[in-house]
Amino acid sequence: SPSNSDKPIVHLGTSAINSLISRCRQVMTSYVNDEATSGEMRLPQERVVEMASVLNAVVTLIDGLTKRGAAPVASNAHNDVWLELIELYPTLVDCVPSCKSDRRVEDAVVEALKAYKSLLKRP
Repeated sequence: SPSNSDKPIVHLGTSAINSLISRCRQVMTSYVNDEATSGEMRLPQERVVEMASVLNAVVTLIDGLTKRGAAPVASNAHNDVWLELIELYPTLVDCVPSCKSDRRVEDAVVEALKAYKSLLKRP
């Protein structure tokens, strides 16, 4: 059974994960907006790599959340992260129209969308 001293660690971890999800949302939204206004110009490689990395991070978060399960002390934190990821879903869907310009981004969007299947199976 986890001790009370583990609770600050869980809180710190949850805060870090929530910050990561927030940053993912920012990058995704910015990418979609920039892609929409770039016309025929391709976005810089750094932006493409950043977007693909963010999408891969989302997949990793979902996999970690669904495969690890929640420890009793972390159940509220687990639910908070789960809700944050659910709230990220519409932002991910907004990425679909802008992902065709780069195969890496397209593949990462598809993988992230598929990862939500396991997240949505939550009892």
